Amino acid sequence: HFRLAFDAPGYQRQMREKIVVTPGEQSRVDVALALGSSIRGVVYDTLGQPLAGARCRVNEVGVQQAGPPADFSDDSVETDQNGEFVFDTLRDVTHRLVVSHELYATYVGTRVQPSTEALTVQLTEGCMVRGVIFEEATGAPLEGAVVFVHGNGGEQKTGLSDSSGAYEVRGISETRRGTTFLNVEKEGYERIANFKVQIAEGTITEGREHEE
Repeated sequence: HFRLAFDAPGYQRQMREKIVVTPGEQSRVDVALALGSSIRGVVYDTLGQPLAGARCRVNEVGVQQAGPPADFSDDSVETDQNGEFVFDTLRDVTHRLVVSHELYATYVGTRVQPSTEALTVQLTEGCMVRGVIFEEATGAPLEGAVVFVHGNGGEQKTGLSDSSGAYEVRGISETRRGTTFLNVEKEGYERIANFKVQIAEGTITEGREHEE
């Protein structure tokens, strides 16, 4: 049995389950695609300027899809030079909208309806964590260690240590408890997972040194 996904710009995605194909024979599957509804908008930075390069993603709220998820490499879209984005293949149901950029806190809209009117999304500065990665045995700084934080929209905010071991991770979303968890990875070293740090919107957490 096969599962087919049909996707076309401006039309709702359609799925066909349990398609039977007999070896040596042809199977015909006809599909009528319905016009898609739209969620569109403009993303602005903290100064109110249109923000290019923000990643935007939507998914339906409260709708369970039969079978495993379709393998689409990336359903997100990127804002253009005017900060604009558009999704035009949606069903007319409630969606969750996530807007992420490496320098700003992630925006999550939990109940967004398709509409002909454009949304306005202004990102906030978020929190920054910075520090130094060094080798536990020698105390030498480690270059090329990847430091990442899992965001509230399912994305990762990452930083990379330089030749002095220094790193910074920007755009971390503030949490109710005022904490976040760092993860550190570098080939050849033991992974550090869920290192707890204190954060606050618009502030920098620094002076932490992490050993590998």
